[in-house]
Amino acid sequence: MAVKRREQALQDYRRLQAKVEKYEEKEKTAPVLAKLHQAREELRPVREDFEAKNKQLLDEMPRFYNSRLDYFQPSFESLIRAQVRQPCTLGPKGRPQASSPEIVMGFADTPHGSCRSPHQKGPQPFSAKTATQLGPGAAPKEGTQGSG
Repeated sequence: MAVKRREQALQDYRRLQAKVEKYEEKEKTAPVLAKLHQAREELRPVREDFEAKNKQLLDEMPRFYNSRLDYFQPSFESLIRAQVRQPCTLGPKGRPQASSPEIVMGFADTPHGSCRSPHQKGPQPFSAKTATQLGPGAAPKEGTQGSG
C-alpha cells in the first residue's frame, strides 16, 4: 500500500515537473511567467509529499524485509513438527505413503519407516524430540539416530 501511494505521488511530481519544464522552455512573456510561477507553486507541496512518502518507504522497507524471518520461521517449524508427528500410513505394498514423515525427513528408503516393529534394524526417523534437542532450524544428519 505504501509503495502504491509513493508511486502515485511520484507520477504527480513528474507530471508537474514536466509542466514546469515546458513553461521554462517557452518564451518569457508575462502570461507564461505567471503560469510558470503558478506551476512551481503547485509543484512544491507535491514534491514535499513525494519526498516524505519516499523517505518513509526507505525507512520501513529494510525493517519489513528483515522481519520476514520472524514471520516465516515459526510457520516452517510448525509445519515440520506436524509432519513429524503425523501417524505413519502404509501404502498397498507396505511402503510409507508420500505424506508420511519418513518421506519428508529422508527415510523413504527404509522398509517401513517409523511404522516398523521395534525389532527391525535401521535408522530411526528424525523426531520432534530430536529436533528440540538439536535446536531450531536443525536437520537430521546422515546416520543420526532419533529418539522417537
